[in-house]
Amino acid sequence: MSGRPRVVARRCHDCGSLLLATAGVRWMTCTACPSALDPFAVPAERLPTFRPAGAGADEARRLAFYVFESAATEAPAWIWIPAFRILSTDSRSDPGALLARKGYRPELVAAPLGSALARTPDEARALAALRLGAKAEEADLRAARLVSLSCRVSMGNVAEKVSGFVAPAGSLRPPPA
Repeated sequence: MSGRPRVVARRCHDCGSLLLATAGVRWMTCTACPSALDPFAVPAERLPTFRPAGAGADEARRLAFYVFESAATEAPAWIWIPAFRILSTDSRSDPGALLARKGYRPELVAAPLGSALARTPDEARALAALRLGAKAEEADLRAARLVSLSCRVSMGNVAEKVSGFVAPAGSLRPPPA
């Protein structure tokens, strides 16, 4: 029995839907409402979730990102941190850095995330601080938002069109939902 993944079941605090998570998923996302929560925190920590306006809720596959705003300038920059892990050492394959370089700042609407998370908000905040060249506790970052972008899975690869990111589906943890 020790080789089987551990499953956690909880109820969404907002709508009451059943949420399931397996080993490796750090946060649960509701498929019925715009909410994600840490199933192990007491009380459960909750983050609202978003998608770009006009992106449509019917897209089957999505990749989740934590989005921070750096308050260091008059026009705050968005810092995109993948909520998933990439098993790759190629720094050019970081979709968050690609989105930030493009200055991608879509209008957001509250929506179910449609994706599993492998990073916690604290882990994402530490990575965002590193991008700014600061320590997590010293970085001037506004609160994280969870934003999912549609992706396509074809011939074993995952592609996200805004950043141009492409990676083998097997290199993402958790896999795209």
